Amino acid sequence: MAKRHLLAVLLALLALTGSASTARAASTMVVQSASSGNEEIYLWSTGGGLGTNLSNNGDFDGNPAVSPDGTKVAFVSTRSGVSRGIYVLTISTSTLTRVGTVTSAYWPAWSPDGTKLAYVHMANKLRVIDATSSGTNDHQVGFDSNVSYPSWSPEGTKIVYATYVSSRNKLHTISSTGTSTTASTQLTDPGSSRSDSSPKWSPDGKQVVFYSNRGASYPDNNIYTVATGATATVTRVTTGTGLWDMQPSY
Repeated sequence: MAKRHLLAVLLALLALTGSASTARAASTMVVQSASSGNEEIYLWSTGGGLGTNLSNNGDFDGNPAVSPDGTKVAFVSTRSGVSRGIYVLTISTSTLTRVGTVTSAYWPAWSPDGTKLAYVHMANKLRVIDATSSGTNDHQVGFDSNVSYPSWSPEGTKIVYATYVSSRNKLHTISSTGTSTTASTQLTDPGSSRSDSSPKWSPDGKQVVFYSNRGASYPDNNIYTVATGATATVTRVTTGTGLWDMQPSY
C-alpha cells in the first residue's frame, strides 16, 4: 500500500514542474515530463530525479509503458508529422520502431507476454495490436465508448479500463481476445458525477488499484482497490485532502 501511495505522491511532485506520468516494469521506471519545454520520456534515475532522455525529440512523446521484461518502452508520439502514432523503443540500443500505421492513439499497454499492445483510438474505442513494425491483428475489442487507461491482467486473459457512462467514469473488464461485439463486465460505479480512473491489476490478479473522487474522497482524489472476484469489494487506501493521489501502480 505504501508503495502505491509513494508513487502517487511522486507523480504529484513531478507535476509541479510539468505534465508527468510514470510507467515501470521489472527494474525499469520511466517518467513523462515537460521539464525541458516539451513532453519527453526519461529514465528515472536510481539516485532520484530525471535520468536519460529516451525519446529526445522536439515533438510530443507521452503515455509511456514499459514492457514486462523492462527492456522496451511503448509510447505515443507526434514525431515526423504522425498524429499520435505508437512507437517502441529498445532502451539498451535506442532502436526505435513504429508499430504499424496506427494514428490517434492513447495509453498503450503491454500484454504480459510482451507480444501485444492494447490502446485507445481517438474514437475512444479499445483496440489490440501486435507490438511489431507490421502492426498486424489491429482490431477493436468490445463496443464501449469513451474508454481510457487500459491495463492487462497478469495472466493476459482480461483487460481493465475506465469508461465514461451516464455522467461518471466506471471501471469495466473485458476478454483480451474479444471482438467488436464482445460485451464488457462492469467492475465499479462511483456514483453520479464521480470518477474511477487509471486502473492497474495487482500482480496476483486478485484486485485492481485505481484513483477516484468517489464518496468521502470528493472533491479530492484518493487511491482505492477493488477485488476482482465474485464480490467486487472496494477498499479506500489513502485518505488525503487537498492533494490529488493519482495514477497508482503496483
